[in-house]
Amino acid sequence: MMVDEPSARDANEETARHQTAPDGKPQSLPPSRNDGDNNPSTAEHNPYLPNWVEQGTLVVLFLAFLAACYAGYEADRLAAATESALSDARIVAKQAHSDNVALLVSQTRPWVNFGLDPASISLKKGLPFSAMIQWTNIGHSPALKVRMGAITKPIVKGDNPPEPMTSFQPALANKTQSSGILLPGPPATLVLMSDNPMPLSDTDVANVKDGVVIIWVTGRAEYDDVSGNSHYTMFRGAFDPKIGNFTFATEGNDAT
Repeated sequence: MMVDEPSARDANEETARHQTAPDGKPQSLPPSRNDGDNNPSTAEHNPYLPNWVEQGTLVVLFLAFLAACYAGYEADRLAAATESALSDARIVAKQAHSDNVALLVSQTRPWVNFGLDPASISLKKGLPFSAMIQWTNIGHSPALKVRMGAITKPIVKGDNPPEPMTSFQPALANKTQSSGILLPGPPATLVLMSDNPMPLSDTDVANVKDGVVIIWVTGRAEYDDVSGNSHYTMFRGAFDPKIGNFTFATEGNDAT
């Protein structure tokens, strides 16, 4: 009869473990290392296991530390982004308020405009040259402390025209007026006479009509609004006999 080799080996090991000691008492030998495959207590004697546990714990703690750092960074980043957004919103709101105030002021403030009535222009023999300027408040509130002045001056073609009236100069104007208050609506008129009030001769009239002599007019109005802000309107132009009216010059026309 054939005996299985593993069974015979197990029987021999079992017999060896129960050999009799010299004193006649049975003696059990410790189990061989081959029994570790089936013995659960073998893991307790693994010298590498404590190191694995310690290293694993360190890894977990390190990962937890990294997670906490990242959470703090994200919290700071979100707080900074929120503060930046709030700051931008405050700036936009402040600018919008400023724009609304400026728009309201521009819509309610006075605006003094001027016009020249072609029918009022006198270019006739025996009379001095004259024209009528109409100052009109086209705004929505009274213009206060109004001061107006203008001058007409004949200039031979090619000579320098009069300078713009960059400030109110009553001494230079041949016609000034201070109305105090100019309400919106009806215009205030200013009849201008040439700085040469002598009657025009046939030659004078012909020189103007032929463009040999150019009649210039320049004027300025200064006034305050109800808030105490100062404004001005100035104009400058030359008489064009072809159209019977004044045309604006490229410089000297401005308003605030």
